[in-house]
Amino acid sequence: MEESAELFRHRETGEIYAIRRKWNGELVGSAGPLTAEDFKDIKHILTTPDLNHWIEANAKDLILYDYDFEIADELQETWQYIKELTESLYESDKLTLEIEYSRLYDVIKWLKPVLAMMEMRARQNKECIERRLAIGN
Repeated sequence: MEESAELFRHRETGEIYAIRRKWNGELVGSAGPLTAEDFKDIKHILTTPDLNHWIEANAKDLILYDYDFEIADELQETWQYIKELTESLYESDKLTLEIEYSRLYDVIKWLKPVLAMMEMRARQNKECIERRLAIGN
């Protein structure tokens, strides 16, 4: 039987999970939470039935995650910048803080439309999957 694996983001925590299902929607396996390195190639993510009960119990909070490989590297670099900035803020003087906060604001402005686009594409993909499942029933 044909299976497909897709990524889902938890609505509240933002954690990413891989979910593998049979063509009829039956849950085969899952994995997560994943790191960015884990889902560079979704076909090779090892899924097991260990999390399946949790996945089904939290299905209403899992949003289809459309991972766009074209912007993934930029997002990864942005995340790394934010992480390093956050860690260095404790040791910064006032002038450095003002400069870094300005740069951070620019990063956040860039991230907002990117995340909104990804959310829209995830909704579209979810609707498409729901239509396919409805046709199969």
